[in-house]
Amino acid sequence: MDALKRTGASIKPSRTLFVGPLSRYCLVFSGSLLALMASSMKKTLDDERRAWKKLHGHGRSVNFTGEQIDEDTVVGQVDRIICPNFLAFQERLAYFENNLNGLLYSRFVPMDVIRSLFVSRFHGSIYGGRASFLRPEKCYFYADVAAIVAIVHLVTVFTRYESQKVSFVHPLAVDPHDLSSLALKLLNISEYRRKKTQLALITLILLRSGLYIHDNSEGTNEEFNSYPVFQASVDLCYQMGLHRSPDSIKPLMFKDKITMKARAMSSAEKKELWNFILEEDAAYSVTVGTPLLVSTDFCAGFKRNSNSQFDNMRQDGVMLLRELSITINSLKPICIRDVVKLLEKVISYCSKLPFEMFSTKQVQSQDRDQLARLFKLKLLFLQVLQCLCRIVILGIGEVYKSGSSSYALDSRETASMLNSLCQEMYVESLLAAASSLFIIRDVCAGRSVFGEEKDGKYIIFFRDIFDHGLAQAFVLWFSYLLSMVTKNPEIITELHGGSLLSGYPPDSVLEEEINVYSLETALYRKYTGTKDSIYCERMSRKLVSLPTLITFASSLYDAVSQNEVMRLPLDSFMTLKVVIIFLYVLQTIEECKDEPAGLKMTVSDIMIKVKQKVELGFNLGRLDEKLKLNVDDYELQKLLDSVLTGWPDVSELGEISGVSIE
Repeated sequence: MDALKRTGASIKPSRTLFVGPLSRYCLVFSGSLLALMASSMKKTLDDERRAWKKLHGHGRSVNFTGEQIDEDTVVGQVDRIICPNFLAFQERLAYFENNLNGLLYSRFVPMDVIRSLFVSRFHGSIYGGRASFLRPEKCYFYADVAAIVAIVHLVTVFTRYESQKVSFVHPLAVDPHDLSSLALKLLNISEYRRKKTQLALITLILLRSGLYIHDNSEGTNEEFNSYPVFQASVDLCYQMGLHRSPDSIKPLMFKDKITMKARAMSSAEKKELWNFILEEDAAYSVTVGTPLLVSTDFCAGFKRNSNSQFDNMRQDGVMLLRELSITINSLKPICIRDVVKLLEKVISYCSKLPFEMFSTKQVQSQDRDQLARLFKLKLLFLQVLQCLCRIVILGIGEVYKSGSSSYALDSRETASMLNSLCQEMYVESLLAAASSLFIIRDVCAGRSVFGEEKDGKYIIFFRDIFDHGLAQAFVLWFSYLLSMVTKNPEIITELHGGSLLSGYPPDSVLEEEINVYSLETALYRKYTGTKDSIYCERMSRKLVSLPTLITFASSLYDAVSQNEVMRLPLDSFMTLKVVIIFLYVLQTIEECKDEPAGLKMTVSDIMIKVKQKVELGFNLGRLDEKLKLNVDDYELQKLLDSVLTGWPDVSELGEISGVSIE
């Protein structure tokens, strides 16, 4: 069934981007109305993107292609950037070792090697002053310096916000862009494609993290922009034998044995690095749709360091991601039953990581780092869960589209079962989306084990998954609400004129307040046994009410935007801009419901009201900490004009109570 493995491609003259069935972008591609809305808002969002780049002095200069670079020029930059800041660099290397190496890389970055290379390559003084740079005799040694600079760049990314600046005794008045640019130049003159070294690989991994994951000024599609760097990392692993167990490889050192041993990673570090590659490969394959780069027929599998809950859950998560990729992304035919089985595995996995596990304050620092890695995996699986549910809904819709040619609909019992399954998928996907957003809000608001500090290291660590999860979940929730208020289930099912999900969920009342704990109780009901399907149906009905989403979206924006790391990078900046636009649409629809019964409001009338709100509320290229933004001196006459122009023929979309959709 093609609907179960639907893929898409975003195409324009400058590039083509493929997305797989589990990609967050498929939520937009799969819905004709949402696709048209996204297309119609493109000009508006492009204006925002250009304004952001102009405001931040953005210039794309990241280059991993190894263009010709003058060695003397790079050495001059080393002398200008590192030598006067020897103690500042040394202090930040220590910060990385104590605060980031465990969190980001499970300590596979060999800091004993890095420290030794730093003091041997730069002759400094403990009393300050300027260090001297010992220029390498051979080009590949520049990879050592590249790794050092990449570490300092990553530390700068994590500590550039006000809450972190007091951490250092020695200031470093160097722009992060200059650090990343220098690291890239050092890496390129090391000829790392020909002179393959472990430290060149470490540099690639560090730069990918600093340029795309935990910060991103390079573009709004982090998964696609960072993927070539990850591919290069995997290629180096293969050519250096890091994809095999260290115990299975017999090393043969031709010369300079002492130098080799002083620069080599330990067996434990190599295993942990390969675990990292396996996890990232599986995540890319699921979220983008690319084939798995790593085949366990030829490569070592995930190796646990212990039998702890952390290691077991991480291994189970990686294996489940790989199973999802192999089943959904491959060309092998599947049926709805196969997708439902995967869906149940994902829910089971997430149920073992309830938010309560991440809300207690009584944990050790090391445990908090491990919890953070599991937390990130959980949010990824909540995104996957939404996509799996949508796949099932579209698959059932495909069965209904086939009509009389489908044997599945010959039986009334089978038709009823499919309808019930579709309703269950609706509830599960909505609960998963709402859970993701409530979790993101509560963590950003400081209501978790990860602390109350704005722009703390954990918020920066979660930046990419927060951005992806927020965008996907909000679009899904918004589309379900739009389907409800327009009385048009086709927005969800893509089944024109069908009864599938018509009038669902039915009117009902849920008195209790919705929070992350009640949402997870409903989502994991098969494993907790505390709530039934009727309760979940009532909760879903409350979620797709305008006041619920409007109130929550405002609190979500206010909590997330308190963190500069979510406001400043280009991709998360654009995500928050989309949230604001959707929120204004929701507020306007709610206001239009109160119009006199005899007054018919068209979509054009609604969008004019939205424009008025936006004109009072938007700062082009900027985001403030609260939803009520100041008016800036710029022209907003064209803002959302494109939405009106690109709006679909909505005469068949039904009516909002008191509002005629014409």
